[in-house]
Amino acid sequence: MNRWFLPSIISILAGMSLLFIQTLTPDLFIKHAIAIALGLGLFWIATRLPLKRIFEHPWWLIAGTIVFLMIPLLLPTKIRGTSRWIPVVGDFRLQPSQFAFVFVGIAMSRLLSQKNRLTQGTLQSSILQFATIAIPTALIAIEPDLGTALFFFASMAILLFLGGIPWKHLALFTVIGAVLSIFAWQFLLHPYQKQRVISFLYPAQAGQNETYNLRQSLIAIGAGGLTGSGIGAGTQSQLRYLPEKHTDFIFAAFSEEFGFIGSLSLVSLYLLTGLFFIKEVTTHENNLYRYYLTFAGMLFFFQAMVNIGTNTGLLPVTGMTLPFFSYGGTSFLTFGLTLGVAQNCISQPKRTPLLHIV
Repeated sequence: MNRWFLPSIISILAGMSLLFIQTLTPDLFIKHAIAIALGLGLFWIATRLPLKRIFEHPWWLIAGTIVFLMIPLLLPTKIRGTSRWIPVVGDFRLQPSQFAFVFVGIAMSRLLSQKNRLTQGTLQSSILQFATIAIPTALIAIEPDLGTALFFFASMAILLFLGGIPWKHLALFTVIGAVLSIFAWQFLLHPYQKQRVISFLYPAQAGQNETYNLRQSLIAIGAGGLTGSGIGAGTQSQLRYLPEKHTDFIFAAFSEEFGFIGSLSLVSLYLLTGLFFIKEVTTHENNLYRYYLTFAGMLFFFQAMVNIGTNTGLLPVTGMTLPFFSYGGTSFLTFGLTLGVAQNCISQPKRTPLLHIV
């Protein structure tokens, strides 16, 4: 059962996504089908790669991630006013910040599982750990992509906390982070980024333009009722009132057409996956497996909850996709790789000593 759970879940999500995109944005159907095929293919490849090779060089992974994140910042052309993507072929683009999650997640899992100076609890080792996640976070924020940067930092910080970083060091970095946040608010954040936060905290004071996306999302969810308006019959999405209906706000579009029952079924798939990862983490004795499965489970589940929270107004708009459901080639590739490595870990004997695989 364990070996078939993740392949079954992502196949169900990918199948639902493919059918929904076909009615939501038919012109993107072929590209979406290709992205799904590539994501599932990468998942399959990752399940068969030797784990020793995957986790062998953590520092090279971190260094490569930093270089990868710098490439779009150095390109002369910007897309939608930002430097988040690397053009590849035609309209296909890679978003390095998405790959940063899995690369740094693999590296941090390996480093935290090692019994060396990195995990001895000294201030120097804690600073090194903090820098490992702070540098990629800063590069993502510069693009600018504040939502992804904050989510990246939070995910890796939780992994560090679970890895045993001393409380006093955590408190020190929290204070430093608070000071840097104030500085960023005053001097680094763009006006539209500040407005998103203000609109979320004080919706009554926000203008019509600032809350337009959220209002249309809530209207779409409310219009779905219990059973939905039917596939292809959602007025908010089909008449293009709902912005980014195939990416950031796909949950709202899905809720409008399939109602509370449909959206609850979709949420249940993510909840079941989160519980599955908890079970796997608690049953593995191998620290490397435990750290990586913790990371993969957090990334998959919490990103889904952030997307749903954005659609329902519980969280500010962040631009995070719904894993294995939203349109987007990079998202499918990165989650295919992330979950493929997780499936590889799950398929290994739970009591295999770390020495045997790394």
